[in-house]
Amino acid sequence: MIGAVDIGGTKIAVGLVTDTGQLTAFQTWRTAPEEPFETALEKIHYELTRLARLQVVELEGVGCSITGQWDPVREILGENAFLPNWSGKALKDEFESVFGLPAAVDNDAVAAAVGEYRWGTGQGTQSFIYVTVSTGIGCGIVLNGSVLRGAGGAHGESGHQVIDANAECEPCFCGARGCWESLASGSAFRKRWQKTHPDSDWGAKEICAAAREGDTEALEAVALEGCYLGIGLGNLITLFVPEVIALGGGVMESFDLFEPFIREQIETQCGLVPWQRTKLIRAHYQYNAALVGAAGLWQKK
Repeated sequence: MIGAVDIGGTKIAVGLVTDTGQLTAFQTWRTAPEEPFETALEKIHYELTRLARLQVVELEGVGCSITGQWDPVREILGENAFLPNWSGKALKDEFESVFGLPAAVDNDAVAAAVGEYRWGTGQGTQSFIYVTVSTGIGCGIVLNGSVLRGAGGAHGESGHQVIDANAECEPCFCGARGCWESLASGSAFRKRWQKTHPDSDWGAKEICAAAREGDTEALEAVALEGCYLGIGLGNLITLFVPEVIALGGGVMESFDLFEPFIREQIETQCGLVPWQRTKLIRAHYQYNAALVGAAGLWQKK
């Protein structure tokens, strides 16, 4: 059994994954960004060890997926806007020290792409992209069976491609104005709604539920969100023409609502590539893609 850890901006999850990609048990709790790194690591160790003890299994190793920039050469986490107390930490060494087991670490979008490619919607493909639309937007790209990496093994941030430089929004923490995440993430979707509905605490789930009931304003919000999603996905198709793009994250639970607007945008802007060959489908592991992918990272290593 492989121990899996997924550290995100809003939640932390630990789980047990078999060597065939089956998630047999998991536990989640809310991320506490202000919490000291050592305290968070201690809780992760306690919860994962407890889970293994309850399931009466031994762990072969631990895989960890984490939001933010991971340096696979120096094996340290870069500056992290969501988890400032984790910045600069040598996570692989830290996990190996606390668990006494071999560990593997990578960016959460890379991990999710590895898990989906290995055991989910990417099986049998040579070009595959995983996109998660949640608090932020993350992408993992697999070409010719390998994760696409840049200089020094860096993981590119497709979620921060600029899709509207003239957007009327605050600059993103990435430094850009009008990047994909700042316009199409679940957080952005919510902020747009609350700008015109200041007394509402609705997020993507509630807006989409209202749209299904025929609410005119909610339908308009869904259409705009679908357009923004389509621009970013269309850019990925134009650049890579992948066989499959798997869509995960909470916002994509309502993919059927956004799909017509996404496809309309893709058809409009992808005229120089055979966009029809790219399948857009929901991710197999959905919410748990990065968690299962963490185990995939360990197994791959």
